[in-house]
Amino acid sequence: MLAGFGTARVTARQEAVSGQSLSGVVISAVDSMASRQAIWNGCVRFRAAVPLYIDARMGAEVCRVYTFNPTDPDEVRGYEATLFDDGEAAEEACTAQAIIYNTFAVAALVANQVKRYARGEPLEPNVLFDLATLTLLKGV
Repeated sequence: MLAGFGTARVTARQEAVSGQSLSGVVISAVDSMASRQAIWNGCVRFRAAVPLYIDARMGAEVCRVYTFNPTDPDEVRGYEATLFDDGEAAEEACTAQAIIYNTFAVAALVANQVKRYARGEPLEPNVLFDLATLTLLKGV
């Protein structure tokens, strides 16, 4: 339990994915599409014990958060349409500490989705935030 945040249990795992049995809200914060696909296919897709899957992505000054119910066939198809091979990913120049704030922005978007889920509020399946232009887009 996190002090001041109720009785929710948070379990962070830093381990290779190999078909573990996951449950609850699963948040993917990995740096490769191969890792995303392994988590999705091996631990989340059509698993009744996982009511919500959140996939946080970022590149340079852009962050994106996908939020899906992994047991809903339409939402599964929607999420799988966002997956691609690592070789197809755009190569963004790394500016090291100059974009560290992007990680805070994507974390805030993820936290907002978790809060919405916990309160029974509508979830946004796709949020894109461009920090360079301060543009926030939903449903893109």
